[in-house]
Amino acid sequence: MTLNNLGNVERALRNPVEAVRAHTQALRIREESLGPDHPDVGTTLNNLANAQADNGDIAGARLSVERAVGIDKRVFGDHHPAVAADLIGMGVVLCECGEMNDAETALQAALNVNEVSMGPEHADTGATLNNLGVVKTRQSQHGEARLLLERAVRVLEIALSPDHTDVAVALSNLSVCLTESGDTASGGLYTHELNGFGASRVFLRMLNLFRSGYGWTRT
Repeated sequence: MTLNNLGNVERALRNPVEAVRAHTQALRIREESLGPDHPDVGTTLNNLANAQADNGDIAGARLSVERAVGIDKRVFGDHHPAVAADLIGMGVVLCECGEMNDAETALQAALNVNEVSMGPEHADTGATLNNLGVVKTRQSQHGEARLLLERAVRVLEIALSPDHTDVAVALSNLSVCLTESGDTASGGLYTHELNGFGASRVFLRMLNLFRSGYGWTRT
Protein backbone atom coordinates (compact mmCIF):
# COMPACT_ATOMS: atom_id res chain seq x y z
CA MET A 1 0.00 0.00 0.00
CA THR A 2 1.37 3.41 -0.96
CA LEU A 3 1.58 6.23 1.58
CA ASN A 4 -1.03 8.14 -0.37
CA ASN A 5 -3.46 5.23 -0.19
CA LEU A 6 -2.61 4.73 3.47
CA GLY A 7 -3.50 8.37 4.12
CA ASN A 8 -6.86 7.90 2.41
CA VAL A 9 -7.55 4.79 4.50
CA GLU A 10 -6.63 6.58 7.72
CA ARG A 11 -8.92 9.45 6.77
CA ALA A 12 -11.77 7.03 6.06
CA LEU A 13 -11.14 5.50 9.49
CA ARG A 14 -11.37 9.00 11.00
CA ASN A 15 -7.72 9.12 12.02
CA PRO A 16 -6.85 12.60 10.70
CA VAL A 17 -3.50 12.87 12.50
CA GLU A 18 -2.26 9.64 10.90
CA ALA A 19 -3.76 10.70 7.56
CA VAL A 20 -1.86 14.00 7.64
CA ARG A 21 1.35 12.15 8.53
CA ALA A 22 0.98 9.70 5.65
CA HIS A 23 0.08 12.34 3.05
CA THR A 24 2.92 14.60 4.22
CA GLN A 25 5.40 11.76 3.74
CA ALA A 26 3.87 10.93 0.36
CA LEU A 27 4.18 14.58 -0.66
CA ARG A 28 7.86 14.72 0.27
CA ILE A 29 8.61 11.55 -1.70
CA ARG A 30 6.69 12.67 -4.77
CA GLU A 31 8.32 16.10 -4.77
CA GLU A 32 11.75 14.49 -4.61
CA SER A 33 11.07 11.88 -7.29
CA LEU A 34 8.77 13.77 -9.67
CA GLY A 35 9.50 17.44 -9.07
CA PRO A 36 7.43 20.10 -7.29
CA ASP A 37 5.13 20.83 -10.26
CA HIS A 38 4.09 17.30 -11.24
CA PRO A 39 0.32 16.58 -11.38
CA ASP A 40 0.74 13.73 -8.90
CA VAL A 41 2.13 16.26 -6.44
CA GLY A 42 -1.07 18.26 -6.93
CA THR A 43 -3.17 15.15 -6.23
CA THR A 44 -1.24 14.51 -3.02
CA LEU A 45 -1.66 18.13 -1.98
CA ASN A 46 -5.42 17.82 -2.40
CA ASN A 47 -5.45 14.67 -0.27
CA LEU A 48 -3.31 16.39 2.33
CA ALA A 49 -5.64 19.39 2.36
CA ASN A 50 -8.63 17.16 3.12
CA ALA A 51 -6.78 15.49 5.99
CA GLN A 52 -5.58 18.85 7.31
CA ALA A 53 -9.13 20.18 7.27
CA ASP A 54 -10.33 17.09 9.15
CA ASN A 55 -7.60 17.73 11.70
CA GLY A 56 -8.67 21.34 12.18
CA ASP A 57 -5.70 22.85 10.35
CA ILE A 58 -7.74 25.07 8.06
CA ALA A 59 -4.89 27.45 7.26
CA GLY A 60 -2.66 24.55 6.24
CA ALA A 61 -5.44 23.00 4.18
CA ARG A 62 -5.97 26.25 2.32
CA LEU A 63 -2.27 26.58 1.51
CA SER A 64 -2.14 22.99 0.25
CA VAL A 65 -5.17 23.27 -2.00
CA GLU A 66 -4.07 26.67 -3.35
CA ARG A 67 -0.75 25.15 -4.32
CA ALA A 68 -2.56 22.23 -6.00
CA VAL A 69 -4.62 24.68 -8.07
CA GLY A 70 -1.45 26.48 -9.16
CA ILE A 71 0.24 23.26 -10.22
CA ASP A 72 -2.67 21.99 -12.31
CA LYS A 73 -3.18 25.36 -13.96
CA ARG A 74 0.45 25.42 -15.04
CA VAL A 75 0.36 21.83 -16.27
CA PHE A 76 -3.11 21.60 -17.85
CA GLY A 77 -4.27 25.17 -18.40
CA ASP A 78 -7.04 27.13 -16.73
CA HIS A 79 -10.00 25.17 -18.18
CA HIS A 80 -9.11 21.56 -17.41
CA PRO A 81 -11.31 19.24 -15.27
CA ALA A 82 -8.37 18.73 -12.91
CA VAL A 83 -8.39 22.46 -12.18
CA ALA A 84 -12.13 22.32 -11.53
CA ALA A 85 -11.59 19.47 -9.06
CA ASP A 86 -8.95 21.52 -7.27
CA LEU A 87 -11.23 24.54 -7.12
CA ILE A 88 -14.02 22.42 -5.66
CA GLY A 89 -11.62 21.21 -2.98
CA MET A 90 -10.65 24.80 -2.29
CA GLY A 91 -14.29 25.82 -2.06
CA VAL A 92 -15.05 23.08 0.45
CA VAL A 93 -12.06 24.01 2.61
CA LEU A 94 -12.95 27.71 2.52
CA CYS A 95 -16.56 26.92 3.36
CA GLU A 96 -15.49 24.88 6.37
CA CYS A 97 -13.37 27.75 7.69
CA GLY A 98 -16.27 30.17 7.26
CA GLU A 99 -14.86 32.16 4.34
CA MET A 100 -18.06 31.96 2.33
CA ASN A 101 -17.34 34.69 -0.20
CA ASP A 102 -14.03 33.09 -1.18
CA ALA A 103 -15.70 29.66 -1.21
CA GLU A 104 -18.36 30.97 -3.57
CA THR A 105 -15.70 32.43 -5.86
CA ALA A 106 -13.80 29.14 -6.01
CA LEU A 107 -16.91 27.06 -6.67
CA GLN A 108 -18.24 29.46 -9.29
CA ALA A 109 -14.89 29.22 -11.06
CA ALA A 110 -15.10 25.40 -10.85
CA LEU A 111 -18.61 25.50 -12.31
CA ASN A 112 -17.46 27.67 -15.20
CA VAL A 113 -14.62 25.22 -15.96
CA ASN A 114 -16.86 22.14 -15.74
CA GLU A 115 -19.55 23.63 -17.96
CA VAL A 116 -16.95 24.37 -20.64
CA SER A 117 -14.80 21.24 -20.34
CA MET A 118 -17.41 18.62 -19.38
CA GLY A 119 -20.70 20.15 -20.52
CA PRO A 120 -23.71 21.58 -18.65
CA GLU A 121 -25.36 18.16 -18.16
CA HIS A 122 -22.32 16.27 -16.86
CA ALA A 123 -22.33 14.70 -13.39
CA ASP A 124 -19.32 16.80 -12.36
CA THR A 125 -21.28 19.91 -13.28
CA GLY A 126 -24.19 18.67 -11.20
CA ALA A 127 -21.94 18.01 -8.23
CA THR A 128 -20.47 21.49 -8.50
CA LEU A 129 -23.94 23.03 -8.67
CA ASN A 130 -24.79 21.15 -5.49
CA ASN A 131 -21.70 22.42 -3.66
CA LEU A 132 -22.32 25.98 -4.77
CA GLY A 133 -25.93 25.67 -3.65
CA VAL A 134 -24.76 24.62 -0.19
CA VAL A 135 -22.56 27.71 0.09
CA LYS A 136 -25.42 29.95 -1.04
CA THR A 137 -27.67 28.35 1.57
CA ARG A 138 -25.10 29.02 4.28
CA GLN A 139 -24.98 32.62 3.09
CA SER A 140 -28.78 32.77 3.49
CA GLN A 141 -29.13 33.45 -0.23
CA HIS A 142 -31.96 30.96 -0.44
CA GLY A 143 -33.40 32.08 -3.76
CA GLU A 144 -30.11 31.57 -5.61
CA ALA A 145 -29.37 28.41 -3.62
CA ARG A 146 -32.72 26.91 -4.60
CA LEU A 147 -32.16 27.51 -8.30
CA LEU A 148 -28.69 25.93 -8.12
CA LEU A 149 -29.88 22.91 -6.13
CA GLU A 150 -32.94 22.34 -8.33
CA ARG A 151 -30.64 22.37 -11.35
CA ALA A 152 -28.22 20.04 -9.55
CA VAL A 153 -31.02 17.53 -8.96
CA ARG A 154 -32.09 17.66 -12.62
CA VAL A 155 -28.53 17.28 -13.94
CA LEU A 156 -27.63 14.44 -11.58
CA GLU A 157 -30.86 12.57 -12.33
CA ILE A 158 -30.04 12.66 -16.03
CA ALA A 159 -26.30 12.04 -15.75
CA LEU A 160 -26.47 9.29 -13.10
CA SER A 161 -29.99 8.06 -12.33
CA PRO A 162 -32.95 9.22 -10.24
CA ASP A 163 -31.97 6.69 -7.57
CA HIS A 164 -28.29 7.61 -7.23
CA THR A 165 -26.86 8.65 -3.86
CA ASP A 166 -25.64 11.95 -5.30
CA VAL A 167 -29.26 12.77 -6.16
CA ALA A 168 -30.24 11.98 -2.58
CA VAL A 169 -27.50 14.29 -1.28
CA ALA A 170 -28.65 17.12 -3.54
CA LEU A 171 -32.26 16.54 -2.45
CA SER A 172 -31.17 16.67 1.17
CA ASN A 173 -29.44 19.99 0.60
CA LEU A 174 -32.48 21.30 -1.27
CA SER A 175 -34.70 20.27 1.61
CA VAL A 176 -32.52 22.26 4.01
CA CYS A 177 -32.60 25.29 1.72
CA LEU A 178 -36.39 25.19 1.36
CA THR A 179 -36.91 24.70 5.08
CA GLU A 180 -34.60 27.57 6.01
CA SER A 181 -36.39 29.83 3.55
CA GLY A 182 -39.75 28.91 5.08
CA ASP A 183 -41.02 27.26 1.89
CA THR A 184 -42.36 23.93 3.12
CA ALA A 185 -45.44 23.86 0.91
CA SER A 186 -44.52 24.74 -2.69
CA GLY A 187 -41.20 23.68 -4.13
CA GLY A 188 -41.98 24.05 -7.80
CA LEU A 189 -39.26 21.61 -8.90
CA TYR A 190 -39.10 20.64 -12.52
CA THR A 191 -39.16 16.88 -12.06
CA HIS A 192 -42.27 14.82 -12.48
CA GLU A 193 -42.20 13.44 -8.93
CA LEU A 194 -41.56 16.73 -7.16
CA ASN A 195 -43.48 19.31 -9.13
CA GLY A 196 -45.56 21.44 -6.78
CA PHE A 197 -44.00 20.18 -3.57
CA GLY A 198 -41.63 21.85 -1.11
CA ALA A 199 -39.29 20.72 1.63
CA SER A 200 -41.54 17.98 3.02
CA ARG A 201 -41.85 16.07 -0.27
CA VAL A 202 -38.18 16.65 -1.11
CA PHE A 203 -37.16 15.26 2.27
CA LEU A 204 -39.42 12.22 1.93
CA ARG A 205 -38.00 11.33 -1.46
CA MET A 206 -34.45 11.76 -0.18
CA LEU A 207 -35.25 9.57 2.83
CA ASN A 208 -36.75 6.85 0.66
CA LEU A 209 -33.67 6.84 -1.56
CA PHE A 210 -31.37 6.27 1.38
CA ARG A 211 -33.64 3.64 2.95
CA SER A 212 -34.39 1.63 -0.18
CA GLY A 213 -31.06 1.72 -1.95
CA TYR A 214 -28.32 2.54 0.47
CA GLY A 215 -29.33 1.84 4.07
CA TRP A 216 -29.57 4.02 7.14
CA THR A 217 -25.87 4.18 7.98
CA ARG A 218 -24.51 5.44 4.66
CA THR A 219 -22.44 8.67 5.03
